Amino acid sequence: MIGEKTSDGTIRYLTFEQQFRVPSFDPADSSVTGSGGGDWVYPGDSTIAACADKTKIENKKCKSTVTPSRISEIDDSTVYFPYEFSTLNRQKLDIEDSKVYFKGSMTVGGNELEIEDSIVTSEGSVSVTKDIDIEDSHFYVKGSVTSDKDIETEDSIVNIGSNLYAKKELEIEDSTVKIGGYLKADEDIEIEDSTVEVAGELIAGKEFELEDSKMIVRGSAALRGNTEIEDSYLYIGGALHSSGNKLEVKDKSKVCVAGSLQIDNKPEISSSSYIYYKGAFAYYGGGTPSSRIQCCQTPIFQRSVL
Repeated sequence: MIGEKTSDGTIRYLTFEQQFRVPSFDPADSSVTGSGGGDWVYPGDSTIAACADKTKIENKKCKSTVTPSRISEIDDSTVYFPYEFSTLNRQKLDIEDSKVYFKGSMTVGGNELEIEDSIVTSEGSVSVTKDIDIEDSHFYVKGSVTSDKDIETEDSIVNIGSNLYAKKELEIEDSTVKIGGYLKADEDIEIEDSTVEVAGELIAGKEFELEDSKMIVRGSAALRGNTEIEDSYLYIGGALHSSGNKLEVKDKSKVCVAGSLQIDNKPEISSSSYIYYKGAFAYYGGGTPSSRIQCCQTPIFQRSVL
């Protein structure tokens, strides 16, 4: 309750109610687990003519039934792949200004997958030997997505029904990403100006950077390298283990952990930032833990997370 003093000396009070939106940490409430709003459903193709046997499809609407496929470039076209798709002779797959639908899984062996200004859907999984680059596109996959190298998405909407795994680095910029399984990179994870929701675990093998972003992880999180969280919100539905040499939380950031919290080294937390947790707390950074790390009972935690 707040008030003000009027000209006649009396005090006039103003009563108000402040409300907070709290993300659910119940896996049953996940908007990504087991559903994708039909985004990846393969459309009907019975009236679609067959594609020519060429490496480049341009300005066409056609259906390709040959696998392994010679197609390495799709430009300004709508193409249907009703069976499992794999590339031939280790060529890359470059999709630009197109709509491409895969009924089964997609494998790009020996090279990279590039998607720009396109809509790409798959009812199976996607496996790529080299990099996956997604820019200004919609990418919907019912299964898992795996790259033996890097995965990069920029100005895109990505919906993965299962796991997203980069065996090198993962970079998400100006994008909205939903993942129905775990999110993992053996090396660095960099997220900037994005919204990311993960139904499973978060695993960063080396550096983890979260800047100007909101991230909800409904499972546990393992941040194994240097971690920097700037002007962001990170919500962990399970336990959080920060084992890197550096943990920096700054510029009005909040890290909210619904489970236990373990920090192996002394963190740097700015005066405008907090780490909240509900479960047990283990600290191995030496000295007294920062006062910006606070244990919350449920009502306090609910008021603090947003």
